[in-house]
Amino acid sequence: MAQNSYLGNIIILNLELKYNFMSIYNELSQGKKYLINEFEGDQVLLVESLMKTEFCVLILVHEDVESIQWKRLNDEIFEIIEELSDQKFLEFEDLFEEEDEN
Repeated sequence: MAQNSYLGNIIILNLELKYNFMSIYNELSQGKKYLINEFEGDQVLLVESLMKTEFCVLILVHEDVESIQWKRLNDEIFEIIEELSDQKFLEFEDLFEEEDEN
């Protein structure tokens, strides 16, 4: 008696699901300082959230010259690298106070 057997093609897929959820400005806590990359490959910025409205956040960007910018709460940030401790921010400020004294 002949026996028919059927083995279908087995396809094994190795799928790596990667979720790329971007951070948004609404995630920054008011009064805290953060090191961020606003865009991929961009320079690291030191930013501070000064205040929030219903739709926007006021950001202080600490660079050679400080600037204040409005951002929408849902504007994306490529990466929030870290929240700076108060101690680390004081160390940062001390670097520039020493330059001003010279």
